[in-house]
This record gives sequence, structure tokens and C-alpha cells, in this order.
Amino acid sequence: MGHLAGAEGITFCAAIRRLFDEHPPLRQQMDQMVLKAKQITSGVEQDLGVAIRELAEMEKKFKSELEPHSEREEGGLFPVLGRHIGTQFGPIAVMEYEHGEAKRNLALFEERMGEIGQSPAREQVQSVVSPLMTAIGILQEHFMKEENVLFPMAEKVLTEEEKEELLKLFDR
Repeated sequence: MGHLAGAEGITFCAAIRRLFDEHPPLRQQMDQMVLKAKQITSGVEQDLGVAIRELAEMEKKFKSELEPHSEREEGGLFPVLGRHIGTQFGPIAVMEYEHGEAKRNLALFEERMGEIGQSPAREQVQSVVSPLMTAIGILQEHFMKEENVLFPMAEKVLTEEEKEELLKLFDR
């Protein structure tokens, strides 16, 4: 698998392995949303109202699974790793910025979904779907950066005590 290239040969501690293992199911959901969005925007879907509500349900489920993952990173991995590499600049700052941009775009999708009503016009669809596609693009790249750079870096620089600390934080 290409997105695992940077992690080859690395054995992750339980906490980082957990974060790493949470990516594939999230990635699968993103792929399904992209497929659905393409069907909607290409005109394949005949009933736009039903199709776009299905997409909104997919996003809602995705977000409910993404949020705990993000919280483990923002409240655990990022500050603990930040003790070693700082948080104002560099990888942690980039990761936090990307989290913010993804959340902002998911919220914008939800806001626009709330504005279109039960029977959206075909010309409305692109502006509704666009922020969701932006969020997914951000998160796909974000996951690759974590898997290839951040997680291997954390595995190398965190102490055994910090790795245990992370696991305890995640299990709360």
C-alpha cells in the first residue's frame, strides 16, 4: 500500500499504532463519500434530494468517527510530541492547521446542506458538495503526512513513559 511507505519497517507503540489503525476505516468512508459526490455532481443521480441527504448522512457518520481520532491527536499526541519538536512551527503547527481547515470545511458543508431544503436545484449541488470535497482532500493528504512523517517521528523521539502516557490518555 502506497500510503504506508514511510512506516515500513517501523514497529509502533500501542498508542501510535491505534492512531495509525484508525486511518483505514476513515479513509474508506472518505472514498465512499467521494464516489457519492461524483455521482451527484455528474448528474448520474436522478433524485438529487435523496442523494444529497444520503451524502449528508455519510458525512455525519464520518465526522462522528473522525472527531474522537482528532481529539486523541490534538489532546494527546500533538502536545506530547510538541515537548520535543515544538508546536508553534513545523509539523505540529501544520497538523493543527489542517485539522482546523478540515473542520471548517465540514461545517461549511453542513451549513450549506441546511440551506438547500428538500429539493435542491442541480446548480446548487456543486457549491454544497465542494467544501466536503475540500475537507476530504485535506484529510487524505493529512493522513499521509501523519503516517509517513509524524507517526514515525513520534515513535523515534517519544520516551517509553510518554508512550505509556499517551495510551492512558487515549483509554480515558
